Amino acid sequence: MNERLVREGTGTPRTLDKNHLLTILQRNNKQVFDLLEQRNNESPGSTSYDQIESELTSENGEALMLMKLIRYLDFETEFEDLK
Repeated sequence: MNERLVREGTGTPRTLDKNHLLTILQRNNKQVFDLLEQRNNESPGSTSYDQIESELTSENGEALMLMKLIRYLDFETEFEDLK
């Protein structure tokens, strides 16, 4: 999967990374950011991405999309580590 996004109208590639997404979440959606922080501070596997996503409502589509991207990037990172 191509990890580069093109900014609308400029054609300039920009790398998509988890830290950038977390910054957006921290600024725009404190609830989701807090859930992710809680997940990171607990023992591995105690809070799943499914549990976090289930706490989001359909009204918060942007946060849900960002969560799915973070989940994907985490999966890609774990997959790369196995190679």
